[in-house]
Amino acid sequence: LPLYIPYARFLLDLPLSETAKLVYSLILSRIQLSKNNGWIDEEKRVYCRYTIQELMKDSGKGKSTIVTALADLETQGLLYRYRSGAGYANKLYLRLPESGTLEDRKTKPQRTGKPAPNKYNKIMER
Repeated sequence: LPLYIPYARFLLDLPLSETAKLVYSLILSRIQLSKNNGWIDEEKRVYCRYTIQELMKDSGKGKSTIVTALADLETQGLLYRYRSGAGYANKLYLRLPESGTLEDRKTKPQRTGKPAPNKYNKIMER
């Protein structure tokens, strides 16, 4: 298989720039690698270290665009950056949207109109 990055479906409905969605996906890919390598903190949360320069290289975007995307993800509550100090990459923790927002996006069953005809409907109509 060719290399790919995971794209979380809930990102489609969020008011984020395409760059912020790409950055989230890149971090998610790195988080999966971190989990496999045992990068887990004292509170049993998986984290990764991803410098702005690495994000710039991997996304093909400039520094100010990446910084803005990271700030947008933090504002939406999808990212937490733990400052590691001067000269060290920050620890990045991804979050999911609040559960209520995911529940609102679930597909609701159709309540109006007739179902499309199929072999089961025709048998029931007889």
